[in-house]
Amino acid sequence: MIKVFITNAKSFNEGKIIGEWIDLSEVSKEELKGKINEILRKGGGEEIFISDYESAFENLEIKEFTNIFELKDFVDELPEDKENLDKIDFLLSQGYSIEDALEKYEDVEYYPSMKLEDVAYELVEEGVFGSISETIKCYIDYKKLGRDLSLDGFVETSKGVFRYF
Repeated sequence: MIKVFITNAKSFNEGKIIGEWIDLSEVSKEELKGKINEILRKGGGEEIFISDYESAFENLEIKEFTNIFELKDFVDELPEDKENLDKIDFLLSQGYSIEDALEKYEDVEYYPSMKLEDVAYELVEEGVFGSISETIKCYIDYKKLGRDLSLDGFVETSKGVFRYF
């Protein structure tokens, strides 16, 4: 889910790369501490940094000095299913912190693989706008209704439509 390349800062400054790729979902905190200590031992010094990362989250920004143990806690708290992971990624894209995204993702409405126009149609069919006669439904402009939904907090992305309120 999230892999980081942990680099020894002292050896890096001396022109040598001493580090290791670590998949945060596959190590315990104790194993992570051990790997960091080994990287520090090999290169000397007392500081590590994240020189590269791979993430399933398009909107997660990991910086060089991001706290590796907070990142590990984030990975440990992630839900298993893709839909909820997409909700978390959406919240990250909206500027929410990792902590807030984990706390609030269950409050996000998600319409996977849909466009605003599709959501508008679905909401009309579900009766969200009240009872509408079948003879009238054919006159509804779902594209314009979808545009209006975007003013009510619905956000269309490449993954589908999200709404957090």
